[in-house]
Amino acid sequence: MRRAARTTAEAPPDAAPAAPPVDTRVELSWPGGPRRPYRSVVEAHGNGTFAVLAPLDGPLNAGLDAGPVEVGWVTGRGIRQVRAVVVSTGLSGAVPLWWLVATAPASFLQRREFVRVPATVIVRLEGPDGIATAAVSTDVSEGGVGCWLAEGDLDPSVFTSVALPLDDDAPVVAAIRPVRVAGVPGTARRWLGAEFVDLPDADAVRLRRHVYARQISLRRTRGHAF
Repeated sequence: MRRAARTTAEAPPDAAPAAPPVDTRVELSWPGGPRRPYRSVVEAHGNGTFAVLAPLDGPLNAGLDAGPVEVGWVTGRGIRQVRAVVVSTGLSGAVPLWWLVATAPASFLQRREFVRVPATVIVRLEGPDGIATAAVSTDVSEGGVGCWLAEGDLDPSVFTSVALPLDDDAPVVAAIRPVRVAGVPGTARRWLGAEFVDLPDADAVRLRRHVYARQISLRRTRGHAF
């Protein structure tokens, strides 16, 4: 692994607690992305973000448009993983960096309860007193949904329900509980991760089928045989 000189970018000490430690070797993967994860090293922390060396086996800007990335690393208790998005690129000496912001708490792989797949659709979020806005989803599972709100929108944590279109006729309309709110440094853009609350069995089945169908589609796109 090619190593860079220590970055001179500003890196305040209040690093995101979900981020892997500096100098940790990590693997970067995307649902529907390359079959083998990219390997990298954490170079710096700062202001709620963390920086990794841009993978040598992938294009510099690949992460910017790829959607949520799973960052995995080995600890004494097992494989730890955090979901993040690439928010900017930079340099450490002559070696390019990706700056990421975590969009969900770190967890151990074996603790994930629901399969999550990428999904880019317009969803409607609603809150008390008639508050409502549109957002763009990033991923969906039987357990919840992640989505980006436009700049200048309301505090994501106020929303209590979502209307989520599926491939079939009617959207799933469900109560939600915000579990993670993240922002892009230097902008008003906000990301909301929410879990469904008391989801009816019929909607849970529809979501399960949707996720399974999406998995099949992604595997076919990547050339996997069944």
